[in-house]
Amino acid sequence: MRVATIDVGSGSVLVHVAERAPDGGFTALADRAIITRLGDGLTDRGVLAPAAMDRTLEALGELLAVARAHRAEAIAAVGTMALRQARNAQTILDRARAELGLQIEVIPGDEEARLSFLAARAALPRSDAPFVVFDVGGGSTELIQGRGDAIASRTSLPVGTIGPTAGFLASDPPLPAELSRLEDHLQGALRTPGLDASGGVIALGGTLCSLAAHHHGLERYDPDLVHGTVLDRPTLAALLASLAAVPMATRRGLPGIPAKRADTILAGIAIARAVLHTLDASSLTVCDRGLRHGLLLDRFGG
Repeated sequence: MRVATIDVGSGSVLVHVAERAPDGGFTALADRAIITRLGDGLTDRGVLAPAAMDRTLEALGELLAVARAHRAEAIAAVGTMALRQARNAQTILDRARAELGLQIEVIPGDEEARLSFLAARAALPRSDAPFVVFDVGGGSTELIQGRGDAIASRTSLPVGTIGPTAGFLASDPPLPAELSRLEDHLQGALRTPGLDASGGVIALGGTLCSLAAHHHGLERYDPDLVHGTVLDRPTLAALLASLAAVPMATRRGLPGIPAKRADTILAGIAIARAVLHTLDASSLTVCDRGLRHGLLLDRFGG
């Protein structure tokens, strides 16, 4: 049986197509992401912009074509923070159903966190020590306390890469004072007491995967090399300093950084640094998996 999962995020839309074996395992057939920035301006206006909805629907049409080209028999699609928050979210949900035949389920933050945990748990070696998974998106960041196969706690914070970028980084390149205010804000907004990261910190999300690709100097994304990359605090500090020192036009041409993520990647690094600060952890391990992989296991793995 061939199946597909789609993640309609605030920054990107993503599809994963896989074939399910009789033993319940999966073989990946396709995996693709398109940056559409559905959540652009949402913090200020409280609604999704018509252009952002059009971009997202066009991208969803492309991803559905990928799924259908691989003869997916069933498709599960979920939406996250932008669709949870926007007052006019029903507009794009109705259009997706009418124009594309796609039913999108808007999931709550704690369910988003659970699915991210499933993806990380399946992709990396198990640990008996308590560990933390965090998933950086365009509109939210999920933090999940895990131990073995179990979730001890999960939370979704309405802090992603899009809002802080628009709210704090007005200059190009950003001024040191702007970066300082951004980091101060994120350390407060992402403060999550009581989490135990003694068994490690696992980071998910396109921003951290792009950052790892840049760290390796990849001109072409290599998921096998990105997956498992360890980034410690000094490395993150150096990456933030180097990327913040050049204008966005230069950032767009750097290895590993998609052009449409060149503005928000600074906020993504700052979020990662704030998470490590609140966890009192020295490093993170990048996981090249995401909500769509957790959704695959949850909906089609039984």
